[in-house]
Amino acid sequence: MGVDFEAIIGHSLSAADLPTLPARLNADATPDLARAVREFARAKNRRHAAWHQAHSSDEPFQPVAEEGDWVYQQPGYRIYYDSEGRECSPYFISSEQPLGADILKPASTVWQEMTVEEVWAKADGVEIEGPARLNLFVTRHCITLLGGTRWYAFLAEQDIQHPLRTVFASLGSLLGSPFVIYVPDSAYCPSIAFDVTGEDTIDEVSAYVRQHCGPPAPSLAELVKGHDGRPAADGYFIDDFADFSGAASQ
Repeated sequence: MGVDFEAIIGHSLSAADLPTLPARLNADATPDLARAVREFARAKNRRHAAWHQAHSSDEPFQPVAEEGDWVYQQPGYRIYYDSEGRECSPYFISSEQPLGADILKPASTVWQEMTVEEVWAKADGVEIEGPARLNLFVTRHCITLLGGTRWYAFLAEQDIQHPLRTVFASLGSLLGSPFVIYVPDSAYCPSIAFDVTGEDTIDEVSAYVRQHCGPPAPSLAELVKGHDGRPAADGYFIDDFADFSGAASQ
């Protein structure tokens, strides 16, 4: 099972800033961001096309879109009801059933839509869907990129890493983040960073991961060494972009 890549970016957005955030991401004032997303999409498509060809996959190759707007995913939550019209969990055991009875499924569901501001007031996160399947999960003080690529691909493949670092440098500049934290997901220690992004600032997230997982790798190159010739899945890196020139190609 592959290890996915996550990047955590700080921000100082207020509730009043939320409605206009996608427009800011789509604006012409962020050309490096748009160019980097295109470059990343092309690299990701080349990588996936090569994999399909090498493995003679029966599934059709579906390239990711190079262009597209950043838009909010409609936030909300699903309410579940049993056969008597009572609210219940997605899978439940009725008190009227004998001990050991099968778990029941709800008889009906209703989707309750919410505004972005309502979700924010509940201290929950809201998701922005972006081009190239780059999705952002926005919480109180942090934004986490979800589903961009695999951890190994980000570490070892420059045509994936470089445009993604340009994306993060652009987002960090736009949002005022002093650095970005790169972590693997799954059960590896640094993945605990995501657990505290709901309320913590980027500095607090960094301190939490350092406390529980030790110091970050001194460089991305150090993580690539890994074990047995494979990139390390149990490390993380804090990127302040001091060594990075991130202009993406057209």
